[in-house]
Amino acid sequence: MLQNDKEPATAYPGSIPAPIGAGLAAARSRAVAHLSAAVDASGAVRRPCSGRTLETALLAVLLRRRGTHPHELRRLLEHLAAPQAQPTGFDRALVRSVLHGTTLTTDVVGEELLAAFYHFSRARKRLLFDVYLAVVGAVRFDPAMLRPVRQAPGQDNSVTWIEMTMLSVRVLVTHGLDAASQITAPER
Repeated sequence: MLQNDKEPATAYPGSIPAPIGAGLAAARSRAVAHLSAAVDASGAVRRPCSGRTLETALLAVLLRRRGTHPHELRRLLEHLAAPQAQPTGFDRALVRSVLHGTTLTTDVVGEELLAAFYHFSRARKRLLFDVYLAVVGAVRFDPAMLRPVRQAPGQDNSVTWIEMTMLSVRVLVTHGLDAASQITAPER
């Protein structure tokens, strides 16, 4: 345990040994300095993050389809064209689809993103990534993406925010399949 950023607490059974505690304090200080430097006065994070390519691609698709904000769209597309926006196969798939209309011929979700991910949420994550790829045009919307309506919300391991996320996926898929009638009255 640490009493402050500089001094480790007195050791007691189960506590972190002093030399390790001091190392943790130093690591904590470095992390705080790094994160603090990334946030500007308005609260925006001005450093790259691993999700930025996804959000940028989705926003670019939205602006392009709506035909609005051409200056901002151009800036988003410039960002996507930069090599740092394409560190993974998933990112490259998003970018190539948005910039060039390219569709995927490989399974970047199964072979890369979730290749070693063994968790009860794997199917849900797979669906989310597949829908993101479909929204940008890298893959086609597939009727298999349209999961059945949940009959008993809250009766499994889901929580409210997961239920809302999955509902948003249903809305995107029904729109992509031109099947809005699949959305039920309670889901509206």
